[in-house]
Amino acid sequence: MQQLNTLIETYLKKMHMPTTIHATDVVEIIILTFLCYYILAWIKNTKAWALLKGVIVIAIFIMLAAFFQMNTIVWIVTNVFGIAATAIVVVLQPELRKALEELGQKNFFSTLVSFDSAKAEGGLFSSVEKADVGDAVVKLKERGVALMSWADPFYPDPSMPPHVAEAMIESIRSGFASHYTMPIGSGELKAEIAEKLKKVNGLTVVPDRNIIITPGSDSGLFFAMLPFIHEGDEVMIVDPSYPNNFQNTEIMGGVIVRIPVYAENGYQFNISDFEERLTKKTKMIVLTNPNNPTTTVYRREKLLELADFAVKNDLVVVVDQAFEQPVFDGIEMVTIAALPGMWERTVSVFSFSKGMGLSGLRVGYLVADDPIMDKLYGAAVSVVGATNTSAQVGAIAALRDDSFMGKYFECFDRRRRIVYDSLHDIPGVSMQLSESGFLSWVDVSGLGTESEVLAYLGEHALVSINSGAPYGEEGKGHIRIVHGVFSDNQVLEEAVGKMRKALFRLAKEKGLCE
Repeated sequence: MQQLNTLIETYLKKMHMPTTIHATDVVEIIILTFLCYYILAWIKNTKAWALLKGVIVIAIFIMLAAFFQMNTIVWIVTNVFGIAATAIVVVLQPELRKALEELGQKNFFSTLVSFDSAKAEGGLFSSVEKADVGDAVVKLKERGVALMSWADPFYPDPSMPPHVAEAMIESIRSGFASHYTMPIGSGELKAEIAEKLKKVNGLTVVPDRNIIITPGSDSGLFFAMLPFIHEGDEVMIVDPSYPNNFQNTEIMGGVIVRIPVYAENGYQFNISDFEERLTKKTKMIVLTNPNNPTTTVYRREKLLELADFAVKNDLVVVVDQAFEQPVFDGIEMVTIAALPGMWERTVSVFSFSKGMGLSGLRVGYLVADDPIMDKLYGAAVSVVGATNTSAQVGAIAALRDDSFMGKYFECFDRRRRIVYDSLHDIPGVSMQLSESGFLSWVDVSGLGTESEVLAYLGEHALVSINSGAPYGEEGKGHIRIVHGVFSDNQVLEEAVGKMRKALFRLAKEKGLCE
């Protein structure tokens, strides 16, 4: 205690304050801090803010005590107050401890790691199965593993259309690319997007009012959800679907409401599952259409039911259409924002990364009605910033001449059949022919957990594919194969052939075949 008194006296001298405060006074101050915290938290029921106010009150008290301690009356009052505070704190100690524990659980780091670690791990502290986080991709390439886990068309081979490359190069040579565009995006690009929306999506928009350019559709998806979701709001999400749908909700403090879909229904949702899970806290529906990872294209009748449900219950719909092209077998691709009553309550997210194969440009865009877009415009510079200027120039060139896409679609169509024909008849494996894009969704639960199958394929086939677990509860026991990688079809076929042999071998080890 004497050492503490000496320390306090030294500090007060440096602060040019009276040196009449001792260790016992410090103890009283600490007790009073807790007391003020408890009282204010009880009155306002906002613990963090109450603690701050309590600290302010005690700071003032310390100054008064320091300057007026020599006054006998003040000395008596402060000590009586301290004794009373001690008694009260002792009586209320269990409740106080509980309140403090609750406050401690809400620190920044615990909030950061509170959402599902299977979706959040980045490979800094542990190994991860995802190839698109951390430096996992580098390690896999060093091992000679065929990367079929990155939804980047023709990766890792060069694939940029010449006219897109030339436009970007010219923007750099001219010096134009050294400058920002507006945070909401290039007006020239938005005009081209408006033409595409009219032709492909059935949407008539005003380019300067209803479109915002984002640095990729991932940031666009987050930005689209951000104005609406607050602590405790419920967000309905089809399961399985894109991991960011779940993760974004958790980061924003929302509550995930899972809408399961199943292979026996072609992974189409049932509106009854939405109706059964509706509560007063339901705020939003997040939909990926076509779905990633199942490749399901939601049929018009299903989307009409969903639109009616959203309108009746005044819900916001955020739909990610990154995989809207290509769609196979004559299936109709419906943009939900074009359905009756949906334009004013829908934020549509689009990308240049998938159908156009321009993943590295990181250009996406949001489309919405004026009241929603006004809020997004206001926050654009703070949240997403201006998308890369030369990348936007490349996107303009791609939209003005998109003839290269036809060859891509033919390639993806052929490859989805190669994967299906190679894997669907393996014992313990079940899958459906992909309806869109360049992914294949495979049920391997008959061979073990998804992690076991991934490890087996990594060892015996030297391929890297995605675990289904990050795609939702219904993704467990599944794997996602990106068959859109590699420019050379033969390389793809060889990798799929190795997978077939490895999975047959695993099936034999499991006693499923001879």
